Amino acid sequence: MRRLHARYLGLPPNSQAALLILANAILMAFLVLVVRRVGETVPTMMIVFFRNFFGLLIVLPVALVYLNTMRTKALDLHLWRGGLTVASMAAYYWSYSHLMLAETTALVFTMPLFLIVVSAVALGEKVRWRRTTATVVGFIGVLVIVRPGADFEWGLLAPLSVGLIDAVVGLLVRQAALRDRLLTVMVYMSFCTLAFAALPAAIEWQTPTLHEAGLLFVIAAISTLSQIFTVTAWRVGEATAVAPVNYVQILVIAISGYLAYGEVPSIWTALGATIIAASTFYIVRRASQLRARAVQATSSSSTNK
Repeated sequence: MRRLHARYLGLPPNSQAALLILANAILMAFLVLVVRRVGETVPTMMIVFFRNFFGLLIVLPVALVYLNTMRTKALDLHLWRGGLTVASMAAYYWSYSHLMLAETTALVFTMPLFLIVVSAVALGEKVRWRRTTATVVGFIGVLVIVRPGADFEWGLLAPLSVGLIDAVVGLLVRQAALRDRLLTVMVYMSFCTLAFAALPAAIEWQTPTLHEAGLLFVIAAISTLSQIFTVTAWRVGEATAVAPVNYVQILVIAISGYLAYGEVPSIWTALGATIIAASTFYIVRRASQLRARAVQATSSSSTNK
């Protein structure tokens, strides 16, 4: 293990990030299979509750070591995030329990599209024609997948809502991170989501079997590990290098759906997923370019003083 770790640290940052994203894709494929299995017998809100209950148990020992992390300057943001995250998790777990895995994953990946819209409406950010065009193209990809009409499947709105809610949550996290430490944000997320999920879970409560409890713990553990992999990858690697590898997750989950349940994505799902992946990749790439230009401009300004 030490040799592998040493070889990993010897890789270029973008290669390290790519490996983390690939490992995360495998983790997520396993996660959705576990969710599908648990969703057969356990109500959705109980999955949400236990994911946050076990998730809190995982991060709480670290938080207790650093008690100052319990002090927050953004309680209002944490409460809003907690409520919205519960809604997102409920839609996420319901979707993977009842819909095709590849189709669900493609629609969940619309978060960057919604983030552009939410940022423009809520924060007044300027979105010029390039990103506007990419966003419109991405939503065309959504229409290709859902194919609204007489045979429209209303359940597809659930994974689509995950993308929208996660975009709003992303803005809240960005604002909370300006006031609190990362560990504080994680701890309060666990506390708030657990509190908001408690009542709905109590309404449809059924005591899980030992096997179900074990699978619920696996969901929490994989979700926590996935967050660590994802955050580390985006911190270590460049956005333009991480983003394209991230879409491998759609393919890996599609393969797992085929192997486990014989699910074969339709040509419309494949086409729509490709359009969404291409447009969101362009959005991430463009945002990275704009950020680099801003940093360069600031550096040049400082040098000229």
